[in-house]
Amino acid sequence: MDTLLTLVFLLGIQTMHIDAIIPENPSFALPDEIGGWEVDDAGLWDEQTLYTYINGGAELYLSHSFERAASRRYAREDQPEIMVDLFRMASPEDAYAVFSLSREKENAGFGENAQEGPGMLLFRKHRYCISIISYPVTDESQATVHRLAGLIEKAIPEGIGDPALVTHLPERDRRKASIRYFRHHAWQNVYGLISHDDILHIGDSAEIAVARYGEQDQTATVYVLRYPVASTAAAGHEGWQHRFGSIDGQEAHDRDGRWYAARQHNDHLLLVHDAPDRETAAMLLERILHTFE
Repeated sequence: MDTLLTLVFLLGIQTMHIDAIIPENPSFALPDEIGGWEVDDAGLWDEQTLYTYINGGAELYLSHSFERAASRRYAREDQPEIMVDLFRMASPEDAYAVFSLSREKENAGFGENAQEGPGMLLFRKHRYCISIISYPVTDESQATVHRLAGLIEKAIPEGIGDPALVTHLPERDRRKASIRYFRHHAWQNVYGLISHDDILHIGDSAEIAVARYGEQDQTATVYVLRYPVASTAAAGHEGWQHRFGSIDGQEAHDRDGRWYAARQHNDHLLLVHDAPDRETAAMLLERILHTFE
């Protein structure tokens, strides 16, 4: 441990009275030096200060029960800087939400979900989201990014997998990297405008899983919403009907050449948007219902 900084020290000696970023494993540490990179700066961020650190991106975290974040910058002469950010959320579901709304694909083997691109590695595990950025990419910087990711991953407790609601997105024809999950109505328009108002009565207590299905002009979007009680699901269904179609008992109808369908299932609301035809909309709705059997 002589060559390692404990996480408390990582966050600054002045913050020793604050909970560690990973309280489940207080032995977590990051090196003071790794592969020739040395610590150049470190920071600790909470709900009041996160905007000053990632202005324009803080809302994603704050709308999903953000608790605390730690940042650390590594520098090495003649090599790109390496920036490490760890975000602690209130639950694994919140961490999954943040990751799902940030990714474009999944192609890396860290944590429970991960995406790697030129100069960037994102992954989530348990209730943590981790971002490691270093650009431009060199062989040395990429190797060091992977080493840092491995240290962080090892320190975080095992996760619980994807949120249970995601299992109600039928697997057939689903684009895996298109799955989005959120717990606040601010993100309801992720795949097309539903409304600028909370017509589905999502608030901050419902949870939503969304995915795209099919290819090219045969695509459709599936939404599965779970509410605390069935009466709120009914209110969300009614709000959807007022926005997308009359309350006439029809489950699928045409809007500008695309088809939309909705059905309440106990405390869940099932939606199909932008399907190419009535048959596809109805088929997807039935596939969702089968996941509850």
